[in-house]
Amino acid sequence: MQQNLILPAEAKYYPYGKHPESLSDGDLVRIIEILEEDEHYGILCEVRKGKRKFVVPMVELEINDRKHPNYKLVEKYNTYFSNR
Repeated sequence: MQQNLILPAEAKYYPYGKHPESLSDGDLVRIIEILEEDEHYGILCEVRKGKRKFVVPMVELEINDRKHPNYKLVEKYNTYFSNR
């Protein structure tokens, strides 16, 4: 996944559960880096909102622009992860 994504990328954040206090449902963030894969949360990403950085699961992100090459990659991963 890391080799195929074009970073940085704009995304919206949609948490499934507890989220960092400075991030809210639908916030616009910038994906900076793919960090690692966690067996419970899947692929973890470093994102930035303003000057603050956060680590969030990729499954909680949605690429804004449907025409962007990352859109299909992230959408397919999120579908896979949600159905595993």
